[in-house]
Amino acid sequence: MIRSVLHYVSSIWTSCDKENLCRVLKLQKRAARVISDADNQTSSVKLFNRFQWPPFDEESKIAKCFVAYKHIKREVPLYTEGSSILDSHQHNRATRYSNTNFICPRFNRMTEGGRSFTVTTCQLWNGLSLELRNSVSLESFKNNYRNNLFDLQQKLHHFIV
Repeated sequence: MIRSVLHYVSSIWTSCDKENLCRVLKLQKRAARVISDADNQTSSVKLFNRFQWPPFDEESKIAKCFVAYKHIKREVPLYTEGSSILDSHQHNRATRYSNTNFICPRFNRMTEGGRSFTVTTCQLWNGLSLELRNSVSLESFKNNYRNNLFDLQQKLHHFIV
């Protein structure tokens, strides 16, 4: 239940400041400890790995990358075509990666547009490996993305927002 409640509109949460993200992560950590009946000294990374939960901020990044994947592969609903905020940020030049990259909009400061949905989605998507971006289906993209995330998470000692 807690995972589905936290997952609701998670891609929008990434534009908030670190303090609010830390509050939600603390709530997620507390939920993991309550569910597993662990004490406060138990490593939250170990609990998250046992439940196969990504931290909340990573879940938000995953949701944004799903939106970008669907947009690149033209799997968005018909009513959103032409009105997407990512439409104007696709390459119109014939380059090697033009069909898998986004052009990141310019911004002056992080607080003045740098945390917007469009900017962060473009940066996240362009930072993914080519192998991941060229997945054949949304399901394989989801599985590969989550597997990569959990492989990295196994090596962590603590979460940093």
